[in-house]
Order: sequence, then structure tokens, then C-alpha cells
Amino acid sequence: MVGTSIQIISTILVSLIVSFIFEWKLALIYLGFFPVIVISTICMYRVQREIKISSHRIDKESGNLLTDTLLNTKTIYAFNMQNKMIDKYSQIIGSQNRLILKTSILNGVFFGIVLLIMFFAFGVLLYCVADFIRKGTSMGNALRSVFPLLFALFGLTLTQQYVGDMSNAKEALARIFKILDEPSTIDPINTEDKSQNQIQEGKIEFRNVSFAYPERPNQLVLKNVNFTLNKGESLGLIGFSGSGKSTIIQLIERFYDPTSGSILVDDIDIRNYNLIAYRKSLGLLMEEPNLFKKSVIENIKYGKLDADVNEIEDAANKANIKKFLNVDLLNSNSPVSGGEKQRICLARVMIRNPKMLLLDEPTAALDKNSEDFVQKSIDDYKKSRTTIEIAHKLSTIENCDKIIMIENGEIVEQGKHKELLDLRGKYFSLYNAGRLSEK
Repeated sequence: MVGTSIQIISTILVSLIVSFIFEWKLALIYLGFFPVIVISTICMYRVQREIKISSHRIDKESGNLLTDTLLNTKTIYAFNMQNKMIDKYSQIIGSQNRLILKTSILNGVFFGIVLLIMFFAFGVLLYCVADFIRKGTSMGNALRSVFPLLFALFGLTLTQQYVGDMSNAKEALARIFKILDEPSTIDPINTEDKSQNQIQEGKIEFRNVSFAYPERPNQLVLKNVNFTLNKGESLGLIGFSGSGKSTIIQLIERFYDPTSGSILVDDIDIRNYNLIAYRKSLGLLMEEPNLFKKSVIENIKYGKLDADVNEIEDAANKANIKKFLNVDLLNSNSPVSGGEKQRICLARVMIRNPKMLLLDEPTAALDKNSEDFVQKSIDDYKKSRTTIEIAHKLSTIENCDKIIMIENGEIVEQGKHKELLDLRGKYFSLYNAGRLSEK
């Protein structure tokens, strides 16, 4: 499209120059039609843009519905909602068909108008040539002037077929530049040298930390959270869903920065660390075993890309998955269960030998047998490491040096297991309810 535009503009300029040289009156007549064609092109472009916006909205709506349907197929069948979902999707597709028909009609009308203008201009120019020749103008000069103008006029008319492409390109570029211009408070690939690099000890402190997600800036997820965890100590985080537990993990990983307050590691604000070097000192294990479609060895090496064979085998031994080292997870028939996948993720954490271990309910989605295997591997590994663990079962954090209960983003109780039981408060009630549910 860019090449065609350059070609058309060049043709118009050259034709005007040639026409002015041999018969300037014809060039002026040609320029009289130019604004009419340009105005029709602008009108067509604006209509195309409005139609494209509507089409994009319909595509988004149909895509969202299709995604929801595929992800919730069993729920839809269970509640006999399949006909309703089909009808809803048919309505969306119907509106898309009507929009396509409208687009085709408008394109045909506008292109017809432009062709009408073009042929009318052809007729006027040829009539003027004949009149100029009759009045004494040289036939050679008249023809040398008019033929370049006819070619230029024809080329200008053909630009109408690219109006839709121009509208699509502008919309795409607008989205691209919107993303590029979005300011990033945390550069994920920042290699800038800072005064501090990797964590040395592993002490962590939250000092009056409040936080709200960027998409909900007026809704605080954490409110004035304060706690200190010394090197090698373990912290258990408990609370109901949405209380802010996972947000604490994400702030430590520096996926986000606090809205107010500060997070200190080894008495240094984490914003003063080199981000890449800082994260090398952290080991994150989440609820879902996030693996790549690679071999088990390659998945483990994501924790430390330059790891040698001995380091890989040592991590596999600690996570009790050495027998799976040669398994290729790209194979859909891979004999690896959910618990074994989680242990592969644990080996990926172990191989980097982190100073701090962050556990976001790593056994919540596992069955009892798999949970026991993974929990034992975690318990053996987290000794002597600063550990923050979100627990879905309170028995896994009874031996933590500190337990914090969070409610609506605020710390409501904190202390050791026995101290919290003696308070006979919310932790006491939650613990007893958990014990009853396990029986």
C-alpha cells in the first residue's frame, strides 16, 4: 500500500508538471476536479472507520462468548444452556453479516460516485482538448498535456480501493502505539546497573505497605501492612479468598510496586536492586504447575540456564523426580501426573538455590497422595531459607516462625501457632473449622 501510494503521488506530480509545460489551462481544469475526488475519498474513509470500529466490537464480543463457552462447556451442559449459547452466538454473527452487507453497499455507492466523477472529468478534459485544438492550440501540445492527466486521474480514482486498507492500518497502528506508549513503572528486562544486586541474607520487611491494582486504583487490596521476617525464618499467610495473600507474594516478586509504603530486603528498598539479579535470589512456586512444552530437563533448566548435569540431577533428586528426567512434555501421552508436574516446578526452583522461597498454595490443586509427596519435598528444602507460604491447609504452617491472618487487606492477627490459638480469636475459629473438615 505504501509503494502504491508513492507511485500514485509521483504520477500526479509528474503529470501536472508536464501538463503545465505544454498546456497550463488543461492542468488548471484537472485541478478543479481534484478537491471533489479528495472529499469523496475522505468521506469514504470516515465511513469505513466507523464500520471498522463496529466490526471490531462485534469480533470482540463473539470471541469472548466463544472463549467462555469452550472454557465452561461442562457447566453449560450441566445447566442445559447449550441452546441459549447457540442463539446468542447466532445473534452476534447475524449482526456481523448485516454489517458486512452494509459495508458492501456503501463501498459500492462510494466507488460508483468516484467512477462517475472520473468519467465526467475524462469527458470534460477531452472536450476541452478538442475545443483548444479548434481554437488554434497545437494538437501535439494538447495531447502531450492531456494524456498524463488522464493517467493521473485514473490512478487517483484507483486509490479508493485502498481506503479500507488505510482504515485498517490506522486502527492497527493506533493499538500498537497505545501499547508502546503505555508507561511501564517496572521494566522487566532492565539491565541497568544499580547499587544493589542479588539478595545477601534474605531478611524482609513490609513497612506501611498499601496497594491497589492499576485497573482498580481506588480499591485498596492491602492496607498499611507491616511485618518483619528475619533471615531463615518462615511466615505463613492465611485468610479467605481475595484477602490479599497472593498480592503480598506478587509485591515481593516485584510484579507490582506498592501504592504507598516500602518493601525492604536486607534493609534495602527492593526498588534499589537490579531487577533481574534480584529475582535470581527468589524461588516462586505457585498453585498451578506452569511447565513449558519441552523436556523435563529443559523445564528444570529454566531455573538456571547455565546449570550443568550434576546440578540438574541434584535438583531432581531433592524433588524426587529423577525418574522423569528424560520425559518430553511435548508428548500429550506423557506419564506425568499433576503432583509430579508440581515437583518438576519445585526442582526448577531448587536448582537456582534461592535465598527466599515464595509458596503460593503449591499443593492446593493436588490429591492427598500427591500433596504429601510435594509437601515433604518442600518441607525438607525450605529449612534455613527465608520462606513465605500461603496455606490452604493450616496444618502445613503450624511450625512457621510467624503466622499472619489477613482480612480485607489488613493484618488482623499475627504470632506463632500456639500464641494465636491462645488468643481464641479468628485464627482459633479457622483452625478448628479446618480440623473438622479434615476428619
